[in-house]
Amino acid sequence: MVMEVLAQAKINLTLCVLGKRPDGFHELESVMQKLTLADTLSCEEAPGLEFTCSDPLLSGNDNLVMNAARLLRMRFGCPRGAKIHLEKRIPAQAGLGGGSSDAAATLQALNTLWELHLTLNKLTELAAELGSDIPFFLNGSAAVVRGRGERVKAVPHATRCHVVLVKPPIGLSTAEVYANLYAAPLTSESSLKEARRLNKLPRLRRSSSIKPERLPSAFPM
Repeated sequence: MVMEVLAQAKINLTLCVLGKRPDGFHELESVMQKLTLADTLSCEEAPGLEFTCSDPLLSGNDNLVMNAARLLRMRFGCPRGAKIHLEKRIPAQAGLGGGSSDAAATLQALNTLWELHLTLNKLTELAAELGSDIPFFLNGSAAVVRGRGERVKAVPHATRCHVVLVKPPIGLSTAEVYANLYAAPLTSESSLKEARRLNKLPRLRRSSSIKPERLPSAFPM
């Protein structure tokens, strides 16, 4: 049996960086929305783990798809394997969450293929171990995301509109963007509460209540 799962892209309608935590991560509050733009992940039973991708540059064993598959096998002692193919449409290093969405799709697909019967909460826990954005892709079409991205509260569609995506020929590493971003250190719970007060998210009362933010450029100027 061959399974196919869509791995949708996302955009950040709002993104507030509240500060830098003692563990080195940035404390975030963001409203994320899935898009119809998506990769397609297909998988079927196989003796071992095999991964191919339409983009040869992403076919290595360090891909998040393989990391997700290995985590499932290791954590639950699953002896089964899978042949996984990823058809890429979401551009890399574009802030659209393509790799994270692929990993979430892998967790969902293999949970079904290997008959692990894991709950959404358990899959979300595993997703948080793999990467900060990944839990979002398991929890509805739109959500308020907090912490380093692992705390997700699904909401109704934050906005209903057409989106024009423009991807320049260069990309940005998320890790490098945050590494070069100055954020005040969060040294206590009180400093975190104050940061949240100053950067309060808009209320989600209706679909038109959230407008995309204009963020500072991440490119050198």
